[in-house]
Amino acid sequence: MHEKNSENYALTQKIHPDMPLFFLASCPLNAEDLLSKEMRELGAQNIEKIPAGVLFSGNIDLLYRACLWARTPSSIKLIVKIFSADSKDTLYQQVLNYPWFDHLSAENTFACRTTCSRKAFAPANFLTLLVKDGIVDSFRRIGASRPNVSSERANIIVALHMDGEKATLSLELGRSLHERPWRSNPDVSLHGVVLKRHTPLIEENLAAALLYRMQWPKAAEEGKTFFDPYCAQGVFLMEAAAMACDYAPALHKAFVGFEYWRQFDKDAWQAEKDQATQRFQQGIEKCPPLCGYTHENKLKTAQRSLEKSAFGQKIQIQKGELFASDAPSQKGLMILMPLYGDIFKDPQKVRGLYQNIGVHLKEKFGGWDIGVILPSEELLRELDVRTERLNTFYHGADKCYLARFMLYDKPREAVPLTKGALALKTGLEKQYQKITALAKEKWKTNVYRLYNNTHSAYPALCDIYDDTLIVQAFASTPEIKELTRVCQEICGISRPNTLMKKRRRISADDQYMAEKQTIPLEKVIFEGKYRYFANLSTYIDTGFYLDHRPLRRWIEQEAQGKSFLNLFCYTASMSIVAASCGASHVCSVDTSKTYLNMAQKNARLNKLENASMQWVRADVQEFLAQNEQKWDIIYVDPPTYSNGTGRRNFDIQRDHISLLHRCAALLNKKGWIYFSTHFKKFTMDPSLEKQYYVENITEKSLDEDCTGRQIPHYLWKIRPKR
Repeated sequence: MHEKNSENYALTQKIHPDMPLFFLASCPLNAEDLLSKEMRELGAQNIEKIPAGVLFSGNIDLLYRACLWARTPSSIKLIVKIFSADSKDTLYQQVLNYPWFDHLSAENTFACRTTCSRKAFAPANFLTLLVKDGIVDSFRRIGASRPNVSSERANIIVALHMDGEKATLSLELGRSLHERPWRSNPDVSLHGVVLKRHTPLIEENLAAALLYRMQWPKAAEEGKTFFDPYCAQGVFLMEAAAMACDYAPALHKAFVGFEYWRQFDKDAWQAEKDQATQRFQQGIEKCPPLCGYTHENKLKTAQRSLEKSAFGQKIQIQKGELFASDAPSQKGLMILMPLYGDIFKDPQKVRGLYQNIGVHLKEKFGGWDIGVILPSEELLRELDVRTERLNTFYHGADKCYLARFMLYDKPREAVPLTKGALALKTGLEKQYQKITALAKEKWKTNVYRLYNNTHSAYPALCDIYDDTLIVQAFASTPEIKELTRVCQEICGISRPNTLMKKRRRISADDQYMAEKQTIPLEKVIFEGKYRYFANLSTYIDTGFYLDHRPLRRWIEQEAQGKSFLNLFCYTASMSIVAASCGASHVCSVDTSKTYLNMAQKNARLNKLENASMQWVRADVQEFLAQNEQKWDIIYVDPPTYSNGTGRRNFDIQRDHISLLHRCAALLNKKGWIYFSTHFKKFTMDPSLEKQYYVENITEKSLDEDCTGRQIPHYLWKIRPKR
C-alpha cells in the first residue's frame, strides 16, 4: 500500500470551539478542593473531585485557560476514550480503532504511560506496549506515516489508566504544570521538551496550594507584607509574588504540552497569553512587599530565579535567619518551612528549633498571620501557640502539616477556671507539695504521679517525668483540658513540655502500635541510684512503670546472691535493679526487639556491661516449656493481650493458670514468683491456692502517689506448697 503523510489527511473531527470536552487534572493529595475552586473560577463544568485530582468538562478555550492560569495542578489530560477491557485483544482493538490521526501526525514523537488503581489483566509495562502498538498500527492501517515513539523525546504523552476492567485513554496536554519558567537551573530541552530541570525543595504547585490555605491572595489585596525566613531557593516567595502580581504561571513557559497536538489552535492560545500579559502589567503595580531570608549556599540559586522571572524586582532575598530578624512591617503574612538541613537528623534539635520559633514569633510578630510547616503533628506543642487550622499535606512521600494561626498584638486573657476546676486545683496543690517532698526525700526520683484518676469528672492520669507533664486521658472532654491547665499551673510546666495521650482499651492487634507519627522524646530519669531511658512521646506507655517503685525496692533488698528471671521484661527496670544489687544471674525475656534494645540501653546506662545478664528474645510460653534452669525469683508481668505470627495469642485471664504452673516448675526449693498485671478486670483463679501460697500484696506495693479511686496494678507473691 502506498504510504501517505498523515498531514495530508483531513481531520475526521475538528474540535469546534464550543464542543464539550472532558478533562482530568492531577494535583497534590489533599489539594483537590483548591483545584476544584480554580477550575470553577476558570469556567469548568461538571466538576468532580477524585483522590489527587479533579474531573471536569469544558471547551477547548478552557484547556488553554486552565493550563495558563491554574496554579495547583501537576498536569491536565484530555480524556479521549473510556471503554471496558478484560484482555489484551480487547484493549489492542479499542486503541487500534480510535482515530489517533486526529491528534498525532508523522511529525510527532509520542510516549505511552500506564497507571492502575486496581489490579488489571496484565502488568502496566505490558499494557503500555499494547497501547503503543495500537496507535502505531492505526496509522499503518490507513497507509499513513507513523509517528515516532520515544519516552525521552516525546512531545505528546498518551496515558492509559486501568481501574479494574475500566480503561481510560487520554492525552496529557498540560504537562509538568508544577514547573515554573523561573526555575533557576538552565533548561535542557529538545524540540521544546524539557529533559532535565532543577528540582526545588518543594514543588511550586504544592507551595501555591499552601499559600491558598493561608489565604494569601486576600492578604495581598489588603497590601500585607509577605515574609519567608526559610525561603531556600525562594519557591514560596515566587509563588506569592505571582499571585499578588496576577501573573499567569505558564505565561512564559517554553513548553506546556499541547504545542505539537494536531488540534492546537495557536491563535486562541496567543489570545489567552495576550490577555494574561495585560493583566500582569496592571497587577504588578499593586504588588505588596515580599521579602525572605536564606542560607548563603542557597542565595545564588534564589537570585537566579528572581532574574529569570518577570517580577523578580518586587522580591527581596538576602542572607539571614529568623532569629536575627524583627517583623518587616506591622502586619503581614509569614510562612515557615524549616524542613531541610542536618538538624532534622537530631530529634532533640528539632524540638528545640520549634520551641525557639514559637518564642521568637510571639515576641516579634504580634498581629501577623503565620503558617508553620511541621514534619510531625506532635511538634505543635513545641510551638506553644493556639492553632486555628491544621492542614495535612504530603511533601513527597512524607506526611506534613501546615499549622495556621494569628499572633495577637496583646496576649488574650485566659478563660476563668470553673468551680470544679478551682476545687480540684486546691486539692492538687496540697497533693503536689506532699508528693514532691516524698519524691525528693524518700523515693529519690524525678518521676511521680500527680493525679491518679481521683475524680470521675476528670478521667485521666497525670505523671511528671522530670520537667515534662504527661496527661493520659480516658476521654476527650473539656474537663481534661481544665485538668491539664491546673497541673501546668501547679507544676510550672508550659504547653511545650506537656504531652497529651489518649488511653483506650487495647486489643491484641494494637498492643505495640505507636500513637501517631511522632518525633521520639527520650529522657533519662532516675530512681535512687538507678537511671532509665524513657520514651515519652512515641507510645502510650513510656517504657517505665512508675507504679512499681515499691517492688523495685523489694527486689533490691531480696535479689543479692539469687538468680532472677524477668518474663515479659519490657524495658527491664526490675532486671537492672537485680543485677545492680548483686544477683548471681539475671535473665530477661521478651518477644519485642524494640523493648529488648531499650532494656540493654538501660543496662549500659547503669554500667552493667560486665554483670551476669542474659537477654532472650522469645515467646515466654515457649521459653518456659523449653528451659529447665531453676530460679530463685521469677518476676512475671504479662501484657493483657499479646499476639504474633506463628504462635498462639496470649490472654492473661485465660492463660494465667498455665503460665504460673510453668513458672512454678522452674523455681528453686525456696523460690517465689512475683506476678503482676495492669488489667483492671483481672481475677486470680482460686484453684491456684490448692498448690500455692497466693498472697495478694497489691496494697503494700503502692506508694502514696498511686493510691486512690483506681489502683494502677495488682500484685501477688506466689510460692509452691512443698
